[in-house]
Amino acid sequence: MSNSVRPTSSPLVVVGSANADIYVEIDRIPREGETVAARTGQTLAGGKGANQAACGARLSHPTYFIGQVGKDAHGMLIRDALASCGVRLDYLNTVSVSTGHAVVMLQRGGQNSIIIVGGANVSWPRLGDGMSRLSTNAQQLIRRAGIILLQRELPDSVNIEVAKVNISIKFELCLYFLPMLKLEMY
Repeated sequence: MSNSVRPTSSPLVVVGSANADIYVEIDRIPREGETVAARTGQTLAGGKGANQAACGARLSHPTYFIGQVGKDAHGMLIRDALASCGVRLDYLNTVSVSTGHAVVMLQRGGQNSIIIVGGANVSWPRLGDGMSRLSTNAQQLIRRAGIILLQRELPDSVNIEVAKVNISIKFELCLYFLPMLKLEMY
């Protein structure tokens, strides 16, 4: 057994996005200026980060989610869904902007088109004075993690900060690189 292997009690920590996914099933994408009726529609909790956290918790592994939602119905939808899966939400912040959401247009053949509204996911403060975006408690949690999952639906500066929290601690860090966008260094 390697010294870098952590005990199974080390938590999974997901630092990521939480969206209200608004699904509409349509026959085709509307043309410019056109309105089409959807066959069905529903709003579900989603976002790459929230989905990863839900999966980890459903596998009965101690899972924490670090992210942001708004003070709105979509934020409550996400909180309730994650809590029902067993995700620990001690580090899920509620902020004054709206919860991130995605409009998913699903066509009959399985093709989809998605529009993302970043909302709370992208409202992390940009701090130029060396102050951390992550609370001291969140930083301590990251240091205890057995694995950390990140995605590109948060500002790159948040992901970079997570990676820098304590570079001397050996843990697994996974960054989901979709969508493939230019990496922004602040």
